[in-house]
Amino acid sequence: MSHDIFLIRHGAAAAAWTEALDPGLSADGRGHAHAVAVHFAGHAPCRLVSSPLLRAQETAAPLAAQWRAEVSIEPRVREIPSSVSMAERPAWLRQIMASRWPDVDAGLHAWRANAASAVAAYGSDTLVFTHFMVINALVALATGDERLVCFEPDYGSITHLRCEHGGLALVTQGKARPTLVL
Repeated sequence: MSHDIFLIRHGAAAAAWTEALDPGLSADGRGHAHAVAVHFAGHAPCRLVSSPLLRAQETAAPLAAQWRAEVSIEPRVREIPSSVSMAERPAWLRQIMASRWPDVDAGLHAWRANAASAVAAYGSDTLVFTHFMVINALVALATGDERLVCFEPDYGSITHLRCEHGGLALVTQGKARPTLVL
């Protein structure tokens, strides 16, 4: 049996990834969240899942209100783990974004495997409000791309994957634009 997964990148945050650990949405980000709700207005309600980070939860909120649905919090679709200080984050992220899967440590492979097992386990159509690197990790897995960053999903972009036969397949890639993370 197959099911569809829609990976939705959170809206623009009120603070940069290099400035705050868990910022909420900016005014633009609230606009991105509203646009996602408008996009899915005619779609049959299905499961809603969010990263535990505030910007992802706030992106899910307008659609959850529209559908009168609960949003499940899923730690396995949280942003890429980093143990470096805020001052070291830009250099660390530049290095990670330029990496290839065969060259990264086992911890990142485990993080990606956890995200993939989460979306495979849903068993029914699900919208997942998540992050740039999670979307890239799952698209790379679905397509066999060895790059950690194989495209640059825009804020509020919607990437459609299908879980079937124990694997992931890319149906459509979300809207892309050069990242503003750094």
